[in-house]
Amino acid sequence: MIRKPVLALLTVLAVLLGGVVMSTPAGAVIDSATIVPSPNPGSGDFNQDSLYSVSCVNSSWCVAVGEDNKGSGVETMVLMWDGHTWAPATSPNPSTRQSLYSVSCVTTTSCIAVGFMGSSPDMLALSWNGSDWRDVSSPIPGFLGSVSCVNATSCVAVGYHRDGSVDQTLILNWNGSTWTQATSPNVGADGNYLNSVSCVSASSCVAVGYNLNGGAHQTLAMTWNGTRWSIASSPSPGSGFYGNMLTSVSCLSATSCVAVGHFRNDSVNQTLILNWNGSTWTQATSPNVGAYDSELTSVRCVSATTCIAVGDYLNDSSVNQTLVLDWDGSTWTQVSSPSTYATSLTSVSCADATSCFAVGYWNGPPLGSVNQTFTMLLTGHEPTTTTTTALDGPITPAFTG
Repeated sequence: MIRKPVLALLTVLAVLLGGVVMSTPAGAVIDSATIVPSPNPGSGDFNQDSLYSVSCVNSSWCVAVGEDNKGSGVETMVLMWDGHTWAPATSPNPSTRQSLYSVSCVTTTSCIAVGFMGSSPDMLALSWNGSDWRDVSSPIPGFLGSVSCVNATSCVAVGYHRDGSVDQTLILNWNGSTWTQATSPNVGADGNYLNSVSCVSASSCVAVGYNLNGGAHQTLAMTWNGTRWSIASSPSPGSGFYGNMLTSVSCLSATSCVAVGHFRNDSVNQTLILNWNGSTWTQATSPNVGAYDSELTSVRCVSATTCIAVGDYLNDSSVNQTLVLDWDGSTWTQVSSPSTYATSLTSVSCADATSCFAVGYWNGPPLGSVNQTFTMLLTGHEPTTTTTTALDGPITPAFTG
């Protein structure tokens, strides 16, 4: 269950049965997971329909993006949620091969989705104006895996590009009409990759991923202060080639972020959760399921006492199962979530503390190795206000680390 940068979100997945509900005992804010039927507009062969990102403005309006195969090649896929059903939207396909890996919506009339196109590859960006999606790409080589918008004229997208023989970090800024490349640091001699970015203002962003030094993966985190991007030292508890990777970050403020991913413990991947207090990254205690790999791919924080992280784990039959973790201000707890065969979650977005959507893809009987879209509604009770104590040392705000 090893993943490579962003593209590595492609793993084997699960049989989707609409209407399956699973619940978790009281304690978690999010305590119920329900599979929601979702369309599959593709008609090609292997990996025909996969969702990689979701962004919800409110509980009745979300956008999910990914890729589909209509037989003539891989194309962009956009699904839109109206509070009742997911429906496909028409989206541009400027190349012969393109995929969307991230979407960020600030209102129901303003979204940016990013990915890549072509074999080079080149960056791909689409914009939603409330009525249609349009191509707003620039001729910039590289792969974009994440975008974060604070308003319609201020977005940051991250990924990587090839510089000579080494992959280097790529950061682009959107001002509402033009993409410009920012200067970004690189610490890995053998490769540098950004998988996720979260901005709370035009002058405060955090980006995470991993770098390669001597062939070993190490976590990579950097911050934007409005003037420059700087490396922020982050824990790398794992060992070996696929030792450490950060896949997602969610920030509430410049001094409150959570990043997730996985680290290698002997021969098994374990969940990795890091907390940022504005100056230091600290590892938090996080659950792992079973005796095999457990990995986190996405995190979304609504408040200091409400975060949701999603991913997958391998069961005893080596089949991917959905993994959902809930932060209640003191502890990360697993939320029971449905899996009927091989299922993985790639992204989560929350409209509020009690309503989130997680998306991904599945495959298995009776379709075989053909990916299909997967969406799951996560709901819960209203959180109560409590006083909590950090378990492993003081972290500001109330995240344990």
